Amino acid sequence: WMMKRRWRFPYRIGSERKGLVPQSFIFKLLAVPLDLASIVIGALGKKVVDEVWDGGRKLIGRYYETAAPKAIETAEQRGADFLNRLAAKVDRLAEQLKYDHEVINLAMAEPGFGAMLNRALLSSAETASETGHSVLANLVAERINANEDTTKSSALALAVDVSARLSTSHFTALACHAIKRFGAPHYSPAPQSEPEFLQICRERVIELINPFEEVFITESDMRYLIATSTGVHNSVRFGEQFVSKWTFGERKLSLKQFQEFVPIPDLKTQWNHRLWFFEPTAVGDLIGLSVLEATGTRGVDLSVWS
Repeated sequence: WMMKRRWRFPYRIGSERKGLVPQSFIFKLLAVPLDLASIVIGALGKKVVDEVWDGGRKLIGRYYETAAPKAIETAEQRGADFLNRLAAKVDRLAEQLKYDHEVINLAMAEPGFGAMLNRALLSSAETASETGHSVLANLVAERINANEDTTKSSALALAVDVSARLSTSHFTALACHAIKRFGAPHYSPAPQSEPEFLQICRERVIELINPFEEVFITESDMRYLIATSTGVHNSVRFGEQFVSKWTFGERKLSLKQFQEFVPIPDLKTQWNHRLWFFEPTAVGDLIGLSVLEATGTRGVDLSVWS
C-alpha cells in the first residue's frame, strides 16, 4: 500500500507559498522489499538514481521555475551527483548494518524523512562542492537508521539544512574538531611506553588530517559557524591541558602535543588562535563526522555519534 500512496509536503521559495510537491519519487528510494533493494543498490546505485531522478528533476524544476535555463540545468546536474553519492552510501550501509525490509520501510513511512530528503536534494542543487554533496548523502543515509523524534534525527535534519551553505574552510574546521573529539586511536597493540603511545597518536592525527587541503580558517569563518548554530564560542577549551579521549591508562595526550602532530602548517598554527576557542554543537559534530566519512577515514563515521 505504501508504494501507491502519494505523500505531499509544502515548501517555500522566499516568503511565497508554492504548490504541494508530489513525493512519489521518495518512496521509490529504498521503499522496496530487501531482495529487490539489494539488487538495485548492489548495481552501484545506478538503478536507485534512475528510480528517483524523474521525480527529483521535477522537484528541482518547480523550485527553480523562475531561474534561467542554464541555472536549472546546473541544478539538475548537482542534484544527480548528490543522488549518485546517496545511492553509494546506502549500498555501503545496507551491507554493513544488514538492513531488512522493516528498517527501510519504517524510515520511508516517516514524513520527516521524506521532507529531509527533499531539502537535501534542493540543497545539493545550491552548491558545486563535491564534499558538500557527499556530506548531504551521508546525513540522509544515516537518518534511515535513526529513530523518529530523537535528538539524532532532529540534529541530522538541521545538519542537512546547514551543509549546503558551508565552504571548504568551514568543513575543515568542523572536521578538525570531530578528529579531536571522536578520532582517538584504538591503541592496538597496546603501547608499552610513553614514546609508543605518542607515536600511535602521531600516526593517527596525520592519518585523519592529511586528506584535507591547506586552508586558512579566518575569524569570520568561526563567527559564521557560530551564526549557523554549528558551534559556540568557548574560551575555556583553550585552557584544557589534555585532549579528551586521547588517553591510554595513565598516559594522556596534551593539546600542545596534538597541535605539533598536525601535518598541515596552516592548521597547525591556527589551533591556538581560533580552533580551540570554538566548541561544535550536536549539528556541528554530525557535519564534521560526515566530512571525515567523505574522506574515507578509517574508524570514524556518523555511527559513533550519540
